[in-house]
Amino acid sequence: MPEQVVLLSCPGGLEGRGLRVGYPLYNPSLATLFRLTKLDGTVLTQVLAPDRTTWSVPEDSTWTSVALSYLELGLRHIWTGVDHLLFVSGLLLLAGTLRRVVLAITGFTLAHSITLSLSALGLMRLPQAPVEAAIALSIIFLAYEIARPKPDGLARRYPLLVSSSFGLLHGFGFAAALREVGLPTQELALGLLCFNLGVEIGQLAFIIAVLAVFGWAMRVVRSSNLETPGSFWGYALGVPAAFWLFQRLAALG
Repeated sequence: MPEQVVLLSCPGGLEGRGLRVGYPLYNPSLATLFRLTKLDGTVLTQVLAPDRTTWSVPEDSTWTSVALSYLELGLRHIWTGVDHLLFVSGLLLLAGTLRRVVLAITGFTLAHSITLSLSALGLMRLPQAPVEAAIALSIIFLAYEIARPKPDGLARRYPLLVSSSFGLLHGFGFAAALREVGLPTQELALGLLCFNLGVEIGQLAFIIAVLAVFGWAMRVVRSSNLETPGSFWGYALGVPAAFWLFQRLAALG
């Protein structure tokens, strides 16, 4: 997306005033990066969430305001990225033991952090539409591995390899969201670091919540002498992923 630069003349100063971004027809639910350069060279930076269109200009902008803005952006992205969260859920279902959970999640985290950084910095880039379709396909792969009757699939035997390989792919998906907003020129490394940190914090909170729910569900199943077939969990992941795959493949045409 091309960067739009607006020159403003305000004799009384902009501190305490509001800058508003407007859209000709409707708000397309995009985050907005405000970067204001004053005459004395001071740069003020603020990221607004899609539901906010007005920024009240502060007296000064510190590195903490930039860090918190991109941290919030990363948290918001992972918690609204249902496809990424379903993939993580599949990894947890396949891992089985705590050690394998740690291995799988560590591999996924390191891998997507690498491609997120490379893509956000413009060093490596893939077209967004095929990446989104491939992300849906990665969830279908995990769903198949979960549903198959014999527990000797590739993902069960090599959770680190599978999570790392697909993590590289998911990193490009994270980077696409970051590119929509952009990174502050003066605080490039800080913005990238805090966005990635926000993604990891949100992912960790989700993992803790899912493990707690899985633990509770397993206790209920054991106490009731019930058995939940792997096909149930496989369909729970595979059905929405298949819908996304067809939807995203249609967008390629």
